Amino acid sequence: FDCSGFVLYVLRQNTGLIEWGDDTAAGIRNRVPAVNSPQKGDLVFYRGNSGITHIEFAMGSGSQTIGASGGGSRTFGQDPGAKVQYGDWTRDGRRKSFGSIDRLIQAAMGRRR
Repeated sequence: FDCSGFVLYVLRQNTGLIEWGDDTAAGIRNRVPAVNSPQKGDLVFYRGNSGITHIEFAMGSGSQTIGASGGGSRTFGQDPGAKVQYGDWTRDGRRKSFGSIDRLIQAAMGRRR
């Protein structure tokens, strides 16, 4: 997986949370409601000079994250260098924003009514 492929894979696992197709980290950022402080399971978006460049899940233990990297765009498990790894968003110098999985759940529940 690349980072967005990993996030989409997790969000699609029998959750019904998302109804959209494959997307980039920036595309996912535009679809997930923003939150100021991430909780466990929320998304951490990293911004580089060209916009959103990376995405990970907040682990809920301080600033720990889990995400995929090293694979590049459209990897989906085909690159042996791609891996899921732990991180810490405070150790990354890029600007960050956060997306709320709780609000994504609320939106999905509203669609089911």
